[in-house]
Amino acid sequence: MARGYERIRTRGSRDGACNICGRFGRLTQDHVPPKGVPRIGQFEMYRLHEAMGNQVPAYRGRLFQGGPTHTTICARCNNERLGGEYDPALISLANDVHRCLTAVTALPRVLHFPCMPQRIARAVVGHLLAVGVNMPAAGEIGSALAGFFLDPAAKWPAELEFSAWVYPYSRQVSIRGAMMMKFGLSGNVHFSLLKFYPLAFLITRGDISAAGPSIQSILEGTRELDDLGHFSVERGNFAHFAWPESPEEDGMILMGEGAVVALPRSPFESTR
Repeated sequence: MARGYERIRTRGSRDGACNICGRFGRLTQDHVPPKGVPRIGQFEMYRLHEAMGNQVPAYRGRLFQGGPTHTTICARCNNERLGGEYDPALISLANDVHRCLTAVTALPRVLHFPCMPQRIARAVVGHLLAVGVNMPAAGEIGSALAGFFLDPAAKWPAELEFSAWVYPYSRQVSIRGAMMMKFGLSGNVHFSLLKFYPLAFLITRGDISAAGPSIQSILEGTRELDDLGHFSVERGNFAHFAWPESPEEDGMILMGEGAVVALPRSPFESTR
């Protein structure tokens, strides 16, 4: 039990290579989700495969106040790029959606919120790349995502899809690099996932079955950093809380150290 707890690492040496830009120096603490989004309380972190669905591990996880942190990226990527340039757009959308979900007055069934998808996508990419100790962005997908994050003029990688949806649940999920396979079918889906109340984001290469009309490709129609897009909230129409990280009966998911879940210590009911 203790050994399982010790395997979850969110910090390494004080100095090291930044997970995003690769520069060597003092590493800083990235909050996932960022400060400023609606807060729920204390969380305990586990490896994702130990807490699939409604399963709760028997041992106590690593405790965090307000959400997990990862000491893996440099001050410039963390404070200037994420905190200064990209997180404000993500935080603004999260708070807009929270106010919609918790409104006590009558509202239309579907609401549309203006947002800056290019900044939001870079914020999501930055927080995902921060997951994992000594896991610099590498490989075809990792390098493409790091390049997109570091260059404000870069286009979203053509081979990847970026999706978002309303997530009115308390458990927080971070998956940096996983593979989904369907038995009897050729072709695998590579994906990364970030979920926290009240938003979820999915990056995929390959075809993945949709979870309903609530899943949105918010980058469509935008190219420049400050181009405006919109995010729709259809009250009561939400994807299942464990989609897409819980494998279906006809498939399996392979994931590594970059797949963690944070469960709230105090129950927080869905806003449905």
